[in-house]
Amino acid sequence: MPDRRPTILVLTTTYPGRVGDGTPQFVHDLSAALVPEFRMVVLAPRVPGSIPTETVDGVEIHRFAYFPTRWEGLADGATLPNLRREKWRMVELPFLFGLFQFHSWRLARRLRPELVHAHWVIPTGLFAELAVAGRDTPVVLTAHGVDLHALRIGPLQRLRRWVIGRAAIVLPVSDALAARARDLAPDTDRMVIPMGADTADLRNSVGIRSPRPGRLLFVGRLAEKKGVGVLLRALAGADGLSLAVAGDGPDRDDLERLASDLALTDRVTFLGRVSRERLPELMRTAEAMVIPSVESSDGDMEGTPLVLAEAVAVGLPVIASRLGGIADQMDDSTAVLVEPGDVAELGRALRDVAEGRIDLAHRARRATEVVAPRLDLANTADAYRTVYRRLVHSPSGAGSRIE
Repeated sequence: MPDRRPTILVLTTTYPGRVGDGTPQFVHDLSAALVPEFRMVVLAPRVPGSIPTETVDGVEIHRFAYFPTRWEGLADGATLPNLRREKWRMVELPFLFGLFQFHSWRLARRLRPELVHAHWVIPTGLFAELAVAGRDTPVVLTAHGVDLHALRIGPLQRLRRWVIGRAAIVLPVSDALAARARDLAPDTDRMVIPMGADTADLRNSVGIRSPRPGRLLFVGRLAEKKGVGVLLRALAGADGLSLAVAGDGPDRDDLERLASDLALTDRVTFLGRVSRERLPELMRTAEAMVIPSVESSDGDMEGTPLVLAEAVAVGLPVIASRLGGIADQMDDSTAVLVEPGDVAELGRALRDVAEGRIDLAHRARRATEVVAPRLDLANTADAYRTVYRRLVHSPSGAGSRIE
């Protein structure tokens, strides 16, 4: 029996090699949630542990090789931080981009999708526009952060303006990103839709929390904009607290050296990349999640980090920077908020936590009641479903305004 679902071609530079391997998988989770109504086909670069073609949770996944396996690694995690850390990987960039464009064009030609959805405005938004050039196929862009915040120089700004200006709609994950998209292409439709977490599944996995006093948790990629260096320096002035760092990335070696220099090796544990099976145990036993995001040296900063949605879903108190999508979603009644990059202020907040001067439990309950519903994957999927329907079923998708 033929598949009558509209075909959505999804282009992304970040996708897990195996679902649950610890790589951010919000693109997969969102795609899987849309499978009942749409045929979701994902194109992504090859990463370690992946296979060329498979179907997982109903999502058809196609991965392409772009460099000899022995050296290939630019797309493993986040491309820009990898380039900053290992500049020699610049040699991979033209092969990654060129082959991504080729496979986007070839897959679009074969599938004839009703819609192309690019996660990140550049480079994948550009690949999407070129793959369907000359057709009426609408292009949806999701702006996550680095694609609009980082490297705001003339040629890249002109490229962003061109890509957004041709899109049917851009869906930023934060108000700050929406403002940048508006400045670049004011006539293109915009709708802020944060990436959500599977609240029910996560709550079931975590179960009843049993926090250990003084145990803090950080979850995320170890790159400049995540602010882990700020957190370590603040922690050095706050006795009675320990920190588990769940994640990997180009800054890991530097951060481990910093922890040693600050005499924190007995209080800070670097766990590396943590699988989805292990994360619930860490969230069950942590007293608070710390999200110390900062604006990086090239202007990059968080959109709305998925770990925020995960923390509020399970009642895990949040200590975070007042920045980007975090500031959109949280206030002083739902989290302990500090100015980004302010070691002294974060240190004072941590000391207040250690000495019991902050009611974390009250803030966590409030966040679960007020914020968690807004950051539920079901609501994110509903919003995307509405956008897809309007564009797929309109006489000219690119000309259909989304209210």
